[in-house]
Amino acid sequence: MEITLLVIIIGISIWGLQSLFGFFQMKNFKNNFKEMREKGRVTIGFNKGFFFSGVVVLIRINENINIEEVRYMSGVTVLARFKKMTYLNGKNLLNLEEKDLKDLNKLIKKAIFKAVKNYEAYMGGEEKNNYAV
Repeated sequence: MEITLLVIIIGISIWGLQSLFGFFQMKNFKNNFKEMREKGRVTIGFNKGFFFSGVVVLIRINENINIEEVRYMSGVTVLARFKKMTYLNGKNLLNLEEKDLKDLNKLIKKAIFKAVKNYEAYMGGEEKNNYAV
């Protein structure tokens, strides 16, 4: 009985920590998105991971659809935080090609191309269930 109770207490503690860290990660996302959104339009791309790391990309663009800022969060755990990426700055979002992203891992590339597709869908009037503002 004592072992069962101990396992239950440990399980609940781990679940509680996971929830707490998840809350802080969502707060980090919200703060980064809000900060970027105050400066211009932002499109979001993500690549969900199950056994591998997931990626979320925030791309801020100007009125000419040129990239002004890119932030990405990549990781397996809820401890991941956003990092800035500068070498895409100045490139046109709609003209990005595979060669522009050659130095990135494939998960970040997929997330960036999803952000491009989300922006194209948003501009085409398909606002439902896409992530461009």
